[in-house]
Parts: sequence; C-alpha cells; structure tokens
Amino acid sequence: MNNEKIKIIAVGLISALLGAGVFAAQDNIRRAKEQLHVPPVGGSESIITLGENQATHTKKNQLSDTHAEEIVLKAEAMHIAGEPFVAKDTTMNVSAIQDAQAKMMVARARILKKYDDSSAWLELGAYRSLVGDTEGAILAWKFLAKIRPDLFVAWYDLGDTYAFKLHNFLEGEKYFEKSIEANPLFVDGYLALATLYKNKEEGFDRTMKIEEILKKGITRNGSNITLKVRLAEYYRDTGKKDEAIVAYEEVLKLNPPNRAAIEAEITALKAV
Repeated sequence: MNNEKIKIIAVGLISALLGAGVFAAQDNIRRAKEQLHVPPVGGSESIITLGENQATHTKKNQLSDTHAEEIVLKAEAMHIAGEPFVAKDTTMNVSAIQDAQAKMMVARARILKKYDDSSAWLELGAYRSLVGDTEGAILAWKFLAKIRPDLFVAWYDLGDTYAFKLHNFLEGEKYFEKSIEANPLFVDGYLALATLYKNKEEGFDRTMKIEEILKKGITRNGSNITLKVRLAEYYRDTGKKDEAIVAYEEVLKLNPPNRAAIEAEITALKAV
C-alpha cells in the first residue's frame, strides 16, 4: 500500500470522527485497520522465508493498529478540548470568569499541539470545574485517565467530583479506589474514602469500612500523621476509648507539630 492511500484513509478517519463523534466512527476505524493490513504471504516459498514474511506482516499489522488508534485518540482529544467555554457558576465575578477562560484557552492550545499533555488536561478539567462546567471537567479527566491510567490525580479529581459535587457516592468510591490503585502511597485517596464512608443514603452505607480504609492507608504510609490522627478520631467518635488512646499514643511517637493537642485528647479519654 503506498503512502498516498494511507494518508487518504487517515484523513477520512479524522473527518468522520470530528463530524460524527468518536464513537459513531468505530466502523470506519475497523475498516481502516483492515485496509492498512498487508495481505498474508502465500505461494510455495520456503518455511524460513514464510516465517520471515509472517513476522514482517505481523509487525506491519501492529504498526497500522497503533497508527489507527493514535488517529482515534487525537480526534477524540480535539473534540473534547474543542468543547465550547461554558461558565455555569453564577456566583463568579466577570474578572474571575475571564481569567479562567484565558487559562483554559492556553491549556486547549497545548492539547491541540500535543494531545497527550497530561498537565494541560489536568488544568483544562480544573478550570472547567471552577466555572461550574462539571460535565466538561469530567470529560477532560476521563480522557486523561484513559491515556494515562497510572496518573492517580486524574482518578482522584473524578472521585472528588462525583462524590462531593454530584453526590454520586458509588461512582466517587470507584474513582477514589482507582486513585490508590494507581498510587498506593497517595494519602489523600485514603482520606477521601474515609470521608465519603461517613455518608449514608439508600444503597450506600460504608460506615463499617472507615476503619479498614484508614488502616490500609497506614499500612502503606506508616509515618503519615494525618492518617493516624483520623483513625484515632474515628475510634474516639465511635466510643472505642481504649483503641483511641492507643491510636493517639501512636501519633505521639511520630512527634506531631500539635503534640499538646494530642496529649490533651489522651488525657480527656483517660478521664472518662
């Protein structure tokens, strides 16, 4: 297949994706992959030659698949980044909205230049969220999570949005869990889950998991004071005096900056 045919196929793909949406163009993508594949080797060649040709054919197929996937991702990035600016937060003043819009335009330009610019996607999502465009923020962070599943901040931002802005606790839990899967040392992920589990609604009651998630975070981040304080507070608030005293004493071993306050908590618990 010559380069001209590949260019025609690529241009057709981008047009289809931008005109009809990424998901509506999947059949076109499949057909493009098939056209980009090199026909299998046949005839009466030797086993060695046939093996070499098959290896070459496989490599070309892999390259063409990667090329087609790259086209899809770039088109999807252009579509999401190109979504119109929508300021839905009516409490923001005009100056703040204009500043957010200017920063979004900078992030958008960076994405159009380099579609997998992680920091630009994070900024685009953050500023869309700031002006109340929650849907636009979610689109940005979900795309980033797709191309960079190891980037725990994208998962966390999604969890925070679903849990505490949209009050969709199940989705929030899912994304917070993904954030600590991507980075087991990410303390804020454990703290967010512990906070989320204080909430109750029909079909969602995770209060019994608060202790578990805090202990999990402490196991992975043994020197983190905040996690240990939160566990001690949980014991105190649920009437587990002895466990709370032990937990606060564990905090003291880390020489916390608020040592006097921790000692006061222990004294109060022992006086009960």
